[in-house]
Amino acid sequence: MEYDSKGPVLKVLFLLNEKPSFGGIQSPLLHFPDSLLTFEHALQTLHSAVPSADTIYISLHGESQISDIQSRLDDPSPLFPSHAHSAHDHYSPQTPRLEIILDGAGSRGSDTGPVTRLLAAHKIYPDSKWLVLGCAFPLLPPPALQQLVLEYQDPVT
Repeated sequence: MEYDSKGPVLKVLFLLNEKPSFGGIQSPLLHFPDSLLTFEHALQTLHSAVPSADTIYISLHGESQISDIQSRLDDPSPLFPSHAHSAHDHYSPQTPRLEIILDGAGSRGSDTGPVTRLLAAHKIYPDSKWLVLGCAFPLLPPPALQQLVLEYQDPVT
């Protein structure tokens, strides 16, 4: 893994599932007891794992999913509270931008799954390394993702 002064050089991708899984409610839109949605917890997990990432990419099946998360796209800052840093810190994490990547299959009607979303991200940034989190794992401990980054060795597909 390559590193710069801010941390690992990689892009962070969240795969937002489209298929309902709990009583007809899309699993990324389920509320947790703390009032956050599943996908909001996943975004927090990714940011905690890679605080140096200036952008978290959210891969969607189609434009119809954007309205479900629009309020968070408009203002992600409540999900990523700033932390106190000393004057000696080399890098102080900022609120990451949330950027949508559409898989391109949405216009064809059927959800072809996460592979299409990964390919869409790769098509836009073919030379990048990605840390990917699916919506089924919103509470995965950030140290688990950090361990994946530390253990990374080229080539991985």
